[in-house]
Amino acid sequence: MYESKDLDTFSKFNKGEAGLVKQTVRKLENLGVRGDDIGVVTPYKAQVNIIRKLLTDERCRSKKPY
Repeated sequence: MYESKDLDTFSKFNKGEAGLVKQTVRKLENLGVRGDDIGVVTPYKAQVNIIRKLLTDERCRSKKPY
């Protein structure tokens, strides 16, 4: 997987790894682990931002309208 760098902050990120984190979080949730009990550690702010976006976007798409 290829590492990239945010051009503004020079923080590193890896979209492939972020996708694997998303899959792992979903598997844990499907096994009954609450999202509040799952932690992901990364030293890079850009990686945090990508992982948050992936998880948030998916949650927004899966919510049913009222």
